[in-house]
Order: sequence, then structure tokens, then C-alpha cells
Amino acid sequence: YETSDLRAVCATISISTNTYEEPIDRDEPTTGWVGEQSSRDETNTPETGMLSIPVHEQYALVKSTQNLLDDAQVDVEAWLDSKVIDELGRQENTSFVTGNGVKQPKGFASYSTAATADASRTFGVCEHVATGANGAFKNASTTVSPADDMLDLIHKFKKGYRANLRWGGTRVTLGAIRKFKDQQGNYIYDARLGANGIVDFVLGYPWDEIPDMAAYTTTGALGIVLADWKRAYIIVDRAGIRQLRDPYTSKGFVSFYSTRRVG
Repeated sequence: YETSDLRAVCATISISTNTYEEPIDRDEPTTGWVGEQSSRDETNTPETGMLSIPVHEQYALVKSTQNLLDDAQVDVEAWLDSKVIDELGRQENTSFVTGNGVKQPKGFASYSTAATADASRTFGVCEHVATGANGAFKNASTTVSPADDMLDLIHKFKKGYRANLRWGGTRVTLGAIRKFKDQQGNYIYDARLGANGIVDFVLGYPWDEIPDMAAYTTTGALGIVLADWKRAYIIVDRAGIRQLRDPYTSKGFVSFYSTRRVG
């Protein structure tokens, strides 16, 4: 299975309640120049808000016969635990990308987007850059590169955010981008050796494979994401995986009920 390992790049916080809250500064005061005896009009007062992230519950309820647990030559209980942990991880990773926020985390791809600039875009709406072609990039020519829109996207970010940007998308999308060349015939893709092997770089920023995103070939899809993930998306953990072992409800069977809370 493929999975979107956003925990590796996003901010993660552990809490002891059912909701994480953080005050946010949504705008700035205004100031002005004034003469010694000039009148002073009231200036804008900065507005604050509250970021609130509730945690949601995941569960798994699997069972085995008591005889299998007793007689198997392998540790069946440990094997079941490993399968459950793996599936819980893949399920939460999908929710971090496409979750709708109802009884599950809200994924970044579920937020509204607009092509308008920061100053005129509603708070909480992400900015997008369209290629102008559904399910495709721009056609290459002597004056146009299919990567032009990616360059535009980079420079939608102010200077303070660009240092820690990371691309994200599917392997299908990355496979297409690896073929893009500049006007001198050089590939824009750059493979670099990292601590854990090859790291994909595109236009100077690392690329993370996010299989739960739509491929660029999907009509109208958000096929590529670019973000400073530590500032853009917070994963909130209430507690680790908990498990109840029940040999009583169904005689001859042992049920394993696992839960985890995350937002």
C-alpha cells in the first residue's frame, strides 16, 4: 500500500483534552503620519481569533479464536496488532489529505481555494495557481515552459515563508515533472543524496510523495501542493493507541478493540 506520510513534515502536538486551541493574530493595527497640531483619526485595531482543532476517534475491532492463539507457532496477537497499527496509520494519513472534518480530521485538500491574492482572499482559504488546461500542464514552446506555473506558485509566498517550502503530489505527477526542461535543455528535477537515500528536488525545493492527492491528469484537481508544513498544518494527538482484550463476550473467541484519538 501507498500512504501519505504527513507526520514526517507537519507540526505535531500532544494534548490532554479533547481540543487544541491557539490564539491567532489575523491582522495588524494601522498607523499614520501626523503634524504637531493635526487632528488624529482613529486607526484600525488588530483583530484576534482562536484556532480550534478537535480530536476524533479511530477504532478497530478484530478477533481470533482462542484455539488459534493457543496453538499457532507464531504470535498471532502481535501479528494482528501490527496489521491494525498499519491500517490506522494509513487511514489517518488519508484523512490529513482528503478528510472532510466530520468525525475525522479535515484534510488540507478539503479546504477552499481561490486565485485571489492574500490581501483580498478570505481568511482560511488557500491560494491556487491554475495551469489553464484541465488535467495537464502548459504546452512547452520556445518561450513557455510547463513549469512556469510552478515558478509562479513559489513566488506567491512572501520571503519569510519560502525557506522551508516543500512540494507534494503523487508519483504520477512527479514522473511528469521530472521530464520538464528549461530553455537550455536542463531538467528542473534534481536528485540529491540524503541521510535516507535519494531526495527529490524540484526547482530548489524537496518533493514529498502524497499518494492520497489526485494526479495532475485529473480534471480540475489540485495536483500539486507547496507549503511550509510546520506552519500550515498541525496534527494533534490526544493519546497513543489503546487496546482492550475481550475473551468473554463471544465464548471461544478473543476480541481486540483498539482506539486512537487524533485531529
